[in-house]
Amino acid sequence: MRVTRCPIDLALHSGQTVTLPEETANHLVRVMRLREGDAVLLFNGRDGEWITRAAALRKRDLVLECVEPGKPLETPQISSAHPSTSSAVAWPAN
Repeated sequence: MRVTRCPIDLALHSGQTVTLPEETANHLVRVMRLREGDAVLLFNGRDGEWITRAAALRKRDLVLECVEPGKPLETPQISSAHPSTSSAVAWPAN
């Protein structure tokens, strides 16, 4: 089973319903062939991924219900092996 990931600019929490914009909804329903009950992963860059289910497919929008948190947001790790090391590039003189 393939699960689609979609970016969204909203805070996400359990039990929340999210109405997707027409363009996104159209892509998921018409191109990806999403049906009621199918899973979609939403992410916003703040709350990590949320597993949602298609609750209502309407003519111009799609309503998803947040079911549970998925993969948490990963913060990049900075290597501290050589903190004083820096890189330099030498350009040839013409």
